[in-house]
Order: sequence, then structure tokens, then C-alpha cells
Amino acid sequence: MFAKKHSPIPIARTVIFSRGMSLREPFRMKCWNMGLQIVEAEEVLEQWIAGIEEWPAKEEKKEEKTEKEDESDAPPPPTLDRQVSAGTTEIQRLRIQVDRLENEKLKFQEKKAEEVKAARAHLTTKYAELCASIEDSRTKLEEVANNVKKLVDLEEDPPRPGHRCGPVAGRDAALALAW
Repeated sequence: MFAKKHSPIPIARTVIFSRGMSLREPFRMKCWNMGLQIVEAEEVLEQWIAGIEEWPAKEEKKEEKTEKEDESDAPPPPTLDRQVSAGTTEIQRLRIQVDRLENEKLKFQEKKAEEVKAARAHLTTKYAELCASIEDSRTKLEEVANNVKKLVDLEEDPPRPGHRCGPVAGRDAALALAW
């Protein structure tokens, strides 16, 4: 209906937005031969829309028709625009994300390495303290053992022969009391 009322839309004023669609090569070739652009990125589509001239007035259309009748009916040569596919933009986005994650990984590894280094230093300090404490305790125990040995050696009244110490002495004492 629109074409009947206003005349057909020129091919230069049309575009196919193919984001997320897989257009086969024969179809793309037909569009290219007709001068029809295929756009896959939103930014390129926005630029194309911004670059479209206003629709000509009715009087200008009549003049253009007479001029076009003089020219051949060949379509205008297609314009070759550099387009970025959705896959390429997705790969670029993912590469940026991978770079960011690798940087985070390096920071995490550096942080963990510092934590391990600090933990090792702390363990080394605590181990040295433990060794010093054990050595100190061993020295004190040796001193006590030596003191006990000296006390036993200094005893002037050694046990007499026939004088028994231990559980037997308790039994003998109980028997003596019982008489």
C-alpha cells in the first residue's frame, strides 16, 4: 500500500539488520548485487540511519524520474562498508574479560604468595621459641636430677645390712605391733 501511494522505496534507503542471524553466502551475494546493505552491528546500523538523507518531496521525485529514465536501469554500485560481525564483537568482549580475569588471578597469586611467606616466617619464629623452651626445660630437669643425685650421694646414714626398706618393712611393723 505504501509503495502504491508514495512510489517504491529506493534500494539505497533499505538495509538488512542481521545481528544474531546466519545469512548464507548466496543470499548475501544477491543483496550485494542489488546494492542492499547487510549490517550486523548496532553501531553501524545507527551510523547508517544517521547518514540517510530525507525522503525527497513529490516534485523532486518527478524530476528524478525523468532523469532516471535517461539513465540506464542499472542499480547503483554497492557501497562496501567495513562491518563487524556479532561473533567478532563477542570475541573482543570475551578477550577483555579474560584479560581482566588473568590480572585478578595474578593479584590473587601474589597475595597468596605473600601470605605463605608471612606464615613461614611466623612458623620459623614459633619453632625457634619452641626449641628454646624445650632446651630450657631440659636444662632445668638435668639440674633437678643432678640435685637429687647429690642429695642421695650426701646421705651419711646408709641402710644397715639386714635392715629392710619397702613393703616388707611395713609387714614387719604390723607383725611387731600384733605381738
